[in-house]
Amino acid sequence: MRDDLVSRRSLLGAGLAVCLPGVAGRAGILDDKARGVLKFSIKETAGLRRFGYPVHVILPIEPNARSFRLERNGQAVPAQFRPGVGSDEKLAVLLDFIASPGPFEHQAYVVRYGGNVEPGPASRGGMTVERREDSWIVRNQSALAYKVPDPFNGLLRSVMNGGFEYIDPRTPLVGAAPAILPSTRALAAKQKPLPSLPGVVTRKGPFAVGLRFRKATMYEGFGFIRSVVDLSFPSSKSWVEVIWTIDDPAGLAAGMRLDLDLQLEGAPIAVDFGANNTVYGNLRLDESMTLNAGEAPGIAPLEHTWQVVKHHQGKPELYAASLLKNAPAAEGWVHVMDKTRCTAVAIADFGRSTRDAIIVNGKRLTLSRMFAAPDAEPLKGTKTLRCWFHFVANPVQITAVTSPQAMLAPLEIQWKPPAE
Repeated sequence: MRDDLVSRRSLLGAGLAVCLPGVAGRAGILDDKARGVLKFSIKETAGLRRFGYPVHVILPIEPNARSFRLERNGQAVPAQFRPGVGSDEKLAVLLDFIASPGPFEHQAYVVRYGGNVEPGPASRGGMTVERREDSWIVRNQSALAYKVPDPFNGLLRSVMNGGFEYIDPRTPLVGAAPAILPSTRALAAKQKPLPSLPGVVTRKGPFAVGLRFRKATMYEGFGFIRSVVDLSFPSSKSWVEVIWTIDDPAGLAAGMRLDLDLQLEGAPIAVDFGANNTVYGNLRLDESMTLNAGEAPGIAPLEHTWQVVKHHQGKPELYAASLLKNAPAAEGWVHVMDKTRCTAVAIADFGRSTRDAIIVNGKRLTLSRMFAAPDAEPLKGTKTLRCWFHFVANPVQITAVTSPQAMLAPLEIQWKPPAE
């Protein structure tokens, strides 16, 4: 572990945002920490069996400790331990491993650490990351490779899985992704974008790789908007988890948008939307479909809890909608497919407190989150968009192993495990 130890100063400069247990949780583990032992459990909350599901845990352990071991039922579990920064700017240890709990199952784990601890089993192969010219290359052995541009002028430049490319190589290297949708007063202010900082590796090892990108813009008379994008690449899944956070103390950001141009062959394009049931359709390259849900200040409310609109020859037509005004919220996911590929995308908290949209426009996939209309009063403070991009072969029901509902419900970490 010492070979991968990053200085506290450099990690703080990268702004790595992680969450340690709360005060009560910490108090409950102080005695165990003194003995070089931490106990926690994972809980499955969505009622779904998980298969090789990635788990990420932030441990309140000083990273100068040597030798780590993860155990379940007294048996060693392969795991990845790496240094990081927790809450209150304190160093911690980032733990990654793989679990396969059943529906609603609790699984109790023990972390042992210290000089007298026999290290847990190492994993062979798995994830690697390297900087190459203007990109980061993240690989999962020889089958899967991601190319992330740096400077960060696009979410992904390439995804190769099983010999197939999932990103359109003709996507122009222009613009910025992700894109902050400014409010009217932000547009009226004099803007000064600051140079993007180079991407940094937040963690690396056989179980998971993390990358972070930062950008800021100064608005004269208002201050800064700071944007941080964290990308996480687990070894057990062919997905990228994106956590995009903007610090907006003046309320200048009306919305957030992510775009991705997909490599799709043939027509029509098959689309499944995850509302509170599955809505499926097909698109020609000159057509689009949008799943909308939620409300935001200044934006006209929807007539339904969620609705799918199809644009044909530039004309919008209602394609599907919730039966009742108070119907269950949309799940917030999509499958975009040709005969060989499927890109599955899911957005956390879709339409819960914001106006959210998933748009498939030809080969372009767009995720949009609006906090307010541009001419309304946006909310001030921290704003977040968390989503997953999963790249699998078709038919998705056979190859994905993990459903969109499982992506949207990561395993819950509990620091007071159930009685064994």
